[in-house]
Amino acid sequence: MSTISGLDVLVGFAEAEAAPEVVWSLVDAGARVTAFARKGVASALRHSRHVVCRDITPPETDAARAVADLQAVQRDMGQGRTTRLLFPLDDTGVWLCNQVLLDGNWLLAGPRGANVEVALNKGLQVALARECGFNVPESAVVHTR
Repeated sequence: MSTISGLDVLVGFAEAEAAPEVVWSLVDAGARVTAFARKGVASALRHSRHVVCRDITPPETDAARAVADLQAVQRDMGQGRTTRLLFPLDDTGVWLCNQVLLDGNWLLAGPRGANVEVALNKGLQVALARECGFNVPESAVVHTR
């Protein structure tokens, strides 16, 4: 039996490129999947009967509201379940999942704290790779539009 069979998993963003493949894999393993999605943004997951999509405020519009909305989705999922998994699927999802509070029943399948900076900061990734001895091609990191 799969270790995720029967597990409640909250993934996002639903419109992330990896979302369909991740969700189908989780569903095939027996997980119950909910996806958080930006209000007003289309995604393939919205057409599936195997996943529930919950709209949240896009963090690009209102970051504080997005955090509050995601926490509300977590609370709604939390009733009657022991372990639940929060699974960010893209960079914005990684950032957002790091902003929410996790109670003892939630596990984060992604970076937390200082590791978020490594996950999201390309300049830091390149510097750390060089420091570790990787042969990193010369590159420039752009910090403005």
